[in-house]
Amino acid sequence: MVFKLCGDNDLNERVYAALLTDRSTYLTATRIGETFCLRLAIGGVNTRQRHVEHAWAAIRQAADAALRGHANGVSELSTMPAVDDVLVAPEIAPVFV
Repeated sequence: MVFKLCGDNDLNERVYAALLTDRSTYLTATRIGETFCLRLAIGGVNTRQRHVEHAWAAIRQAADAALRGHANGVSELSTMPAVDDVLVAPEIAPVFV
């Protein structure tokens, strides 16, 4: 899954740096054109719902911290959606190529 926090590249780079520092969730980053995006692999045969929920919580925590420190006035992310919902908060945008 490729996604980004709605906002500029600096904001997304800070989220990525925080997740790397935390080391509880492994993500990679990429650029699509000029847009800095994060990538999370969730399709592995050993990936379970608890792994996705743990990663989502870590992403939310890093995003919330980045948003609090960012001057764009966006509030904290929404709560974890139900399993049947798309795992994207309003402030996180999936990236489609």
